[in-house]
Amino acid sequence: MPIPLKNVLDEAVKIINFVKSRPLSTRLFTILCEDMGSMHKSLLYHTEVRWLSRGKTLVRLLELRNELYVFFTDHPFNLQLRLSDKIWLFRLSYLADIFTKLNEVNLSIQGKMTTVFTANDKIRALKKKIKFWAVCFSQHKIDSFPLLKEYLESIDGNIEDFDEIYGEIEQHLNEILSSLEKYFPESKDIEFIQRYNWVKNPFLINDKPEDLSITEYEEFIEMTTDSSLKTLFDKISLTDFWCSSSITNEYQSLAKKAILALLPFATTYLCETGFSSYASMKTKYRNKLDAEADMRIQLSPIKPNIKILVNKKSQHHGSH
Repeated sequence: MPIPLKNVLDEAVKIINFVKSRPLSTRLFTILCEDMGSMHKSLLYHTEVRWLSRGKTLVRLLELRNELYVFFTDHPFNLQLRLSDKIWLFRLSYLADIFTKLNEVNLSIQGKMTTVFTANDKIRALKKKIKFWAVCFSQHKIDSFPLLKEYLESIDGNIEDFDEIYGEIEQHLNEILSSLEKYFPESKDIEFIQRYNWVKNPFLINDKPEDLSITEYEEFIEMTTDSSLKTLFDKISLTDFWCSSSITNEYQSLAKKAILALLPFATTYLCETGFSSYASMKTKYRNKLDAEADMRIQLSPIKPNIKILVNKKSQHHGSH
């Protein structure tokens, strides 16, 4: 991140911490927001541990900037002038927008049924969007960034007034793109698509996939010419299709290869879910608890029918 943008992020965190870390300031700011009829009544803490924190924190700060400006009136806090600085608020609006967009992508690839194909598509789309955004900023077009556009409209500002910042933003977008290319190189994307496209789009494949043997390709031809299976493919999810009895019974070798491609975790969602469940149970009051059995119940998609379980008990304990 370019230094001017990094300074804005650091100063935004300092402004929030100044209010949130002091109970009296927090109460006074809440009262002020209530009196002004604000959308929100408090700021949000920023923490590196919570990966959605940064975007939500900056959006909330931007939405409450007028209330904060009033709150810091006649106050000795050294960052109060930032809230009336158009250049500073322009950079803050951009940061709120870009982190919100990154959060949306992060959320879209979470979930138990997310596959490597879904995650790969989302990352490829993000890289293309970032390239497009960089071009837009080089041409001073900001329609893709709603908070930034709304801020400019609120101050009746001209885009030309912020010429010096567009280079910083374009540089930041290119740095994000370089980081994504490092972790998800284009060559690996192409290799992945070529190898497993028959799993994702079996009814659009005309040539023999390299991953299939001669016998498997003959089965593949039979499967892709079955109109009933094509109808089934259009109606259900990719995972459900390859796990359906219509595929696993008749085309076992194809189903096995496809499921092996769908099986790997696309993100750390399941691991994070396990950690969250463990942290909620293993409190200081239950520090000797063996949480393995309880975690298995919490993480299982099967919901117990308590009424049936109670009725199966052979002995009921009456009141004493």
